[in-house]
Amino acid sequence: MGTRNRVDFTHDEVLDLLRADPGFAQLWDQSTFARVVAGELMGYRGEHDLTQHQLADLLGVKQPQVARWERGETVPTPSNLARIAGTLKIELVFSYTPAGHEPRHLNKTALDDAHSYEEHGAVIRVAAARS
Repeated sequence: MGTRNRVDFTHDEVLDLLRADPGFAQLWDQSTFARVVAGELMGYRGEHDLTQHQLADLLGVKQPQVARWERGETVPTPSNLARIAGTLKIELVFSYTPAGHEPRHLNKTALDDAHSYEEHGAVIRVAAARS
């Protein structure tokens, strides 16, 4: 990238440089699910002008739990994913498909919106949408 200063790099360019490291790329891919959930929670809070504490009250959890989810530190349990989807009206779609096979149960919108990566011979797709 020549003589550009590091402040001239876009987010995507920095991410591409980091993903050149196989170790980083693997960790980045494995955090896809947590990053998608975090983005949806932060987006919801921003759109509704809520604090983490207010969101936690709405979901029936403690504020530190919301903070951990938003940092991508932990992934919500299936029960908490149901709370998030039902309470916040957020559709969450997860698909695990053998590599080289097209998913049969995802529509085009979900496929187009999904973040995907490959692991253990499977393609993992994660998509989310707010109603």
